[in-house]
Amino acid sequence: MRSEVAKTTVTAMNTQHLLSEVLSRYGSVEEFCSRLRDSLDDTVELPLTPPEPETGGRHRRYDPA
Repeated sequence: MRSEVAKTTVTAMNTQHLLSEVLSRYGSVEEFCSRLRDSLDDTVELPLTPPEPETGGRHRRYDPA
């Protein structure tokens, strides 16, 4: 029981600390989320690579022709 109370207290303290940091750096949670979205939206499109051709390996399905 005591460890549950300690975990709750630590989590609440971490949450309060995080909120305090966000507000001091960005002014609001909305501004923080906006900047976070903007930084994540800068995705790079990677070229698609074609699959490697089958080599006729040991576990290849046998298809009689």
